[in-house]
Amino acid sequence: MAQPLSDAKAKAMYTAGNKGTYWFQFIPSNQKREAWIDFVNRTCNDFKKIKDRGNATQAEYSAYSAAVTKWLETF
Repeated sequence: MAQPLSDAKAKAMYTAGNKGTYWFQFIPSNQKREAWIDFVNRTCNDFKKIKDRGNATQAEYSAYSAAVTKWLETF
């Protein structure tokens, strides 16, 4: 069974890259749309848990959440 990611690894995956883009912005819109929407929503909830445990700032969470919301509007 796979081990869950540590907060540090998950946060690194959820943080925008050096060009200010997030991983989910590269998902092709014609690929399993509903499954991707559900998955990306869950990552937002996961990031909130990371923040609540003190391993991410409110600003980091807010930026991720806003990016998810914007992506959902256009996906």
